[in-house]
This record gives sequence, structure tokens and C-alpha cells, in this order.
Amino acid sequence: MSFQVQVCPTDVVQASAARVWELIISPTSISSWADGVLVDGPARQLQAGDRFVMRSGPWRVFAVKFHVLGLRAREEISLDVNLPFGVVNHEVIALRALNGRRCRVTLN
Repeated sequence: MSFQVQVCPTDVVQASAARVWELIISPTSISSWADGVLVDGPARQLQAGDRFVMRSGPWRVFAVKFHVLGLRAREEISLDVNLPFGVVNHEVIALRALNGRRCRVTLN
């Protein structure tokens, strides 16, 4: 049996779109906002085609594998996220600058 659930959490954050973008595309910064620890990935900003792995969950026992499908600088990154138990999420993180100090972040 297969089914699809779609939700699009959105929030306005008190940071520039440029700052949020840097946190999203830097593999070493991802663990500062995601529940996990980077164990394998590029030592540079992410690019389309990159893959990286984080450990998450209790005692960091679960490997979560990411594949960067595409990027539009400071606007959007699309990823396939391979979670434990065969779950695959297609994620899109979209940024929209509201002014120099705030932006809207949507996870789809």
C-alpha cells in the first residue's frame, strides 16, 4: 500500500535570506538546525548532485542519506531524503526575502 501526505510548514525568521541560505547549503552547519550529526559529505557548499549522510535518532543510530537534486541560489534547494525503514521524502526548502533582516522559509 502506498499513500502520499503533503504539508508545507512555513515560518518567518529573523534572519536574512542570505544567512539562512548559508546555513542550508553548508554541510557542516546543517547539524546546527537539523536533528542529526554529519558523518559524510563534501567539505564545501552543496551543489546539485551532491550526496551527504547524517546520523539521527536515539544514540544517532539511524543513517539519513541526502541527495541534492537542484539549487536556485538563495531561493530553493530540492533534496531526496532517504530515511530509515525505506522511507524516501522529496523535500524542497524555499526562501523568500521579506526585507534585509527577515525571510520566509517554507519546507515542502
